[in-house]
Amino acid sequence: MAEWVMGLISVLLCLFEGYCIQSFFGRFAVPKLCRIRNAGWAAGIAWIVIRAFSEGLFSDTDSVSLIMELLFTFCTLFVFCVCWYQGNVLLKIFLAVQFISLRELSFWTGYSLIYIGNEMIEALAHKAGAGMASVEYLPAVGTGKKYRKSQKYGIQQF
Repeated sequence: MAEWVMGLISVLLCLFEGYCIQSFFGRFAVPKLCRIRNAGWAAGIAWIVIRAFSEGLFSDTDSVSLIMELLFTFCTLFVFCVCWYQGNVLLKIFLAVQFISLRELSFWTGYSLIYIGNEMIEALAHKAGAGMASVEYLPAVGTGKKYRKSQKYGIQQF
């Protein structure tokens, strides 16, 4: 069941990235075949094909495989830009590098936020566990009354 959910999320992510890439490329470049209706959507479809092919080709998670997948994705996206969009080569390099870098930065940000949230939850759980096991809170829990320790005189008040 978990694999099915992860597959569905992966497909939705790939579709969202395809939409983002066609919107991003459409703002900077014009397709060579601009007379064709919905020619801008070719970038999104090409991105989905590139992602599916690269995931099948590079299934390992070691660092060399990840770098090769990144280079393969960049090269195929650049070739697509050269074939499909009008403009000079520098614009096409910019588009490919910019999209790949934004994609990688968004994943890095997401993973960083997940890590920070996990660390905060662990710290709060540790503090709550240490605070609840403290002896000074036990009388308040046992009597059901509010418990306050006077800082000035060291007197416990209920």
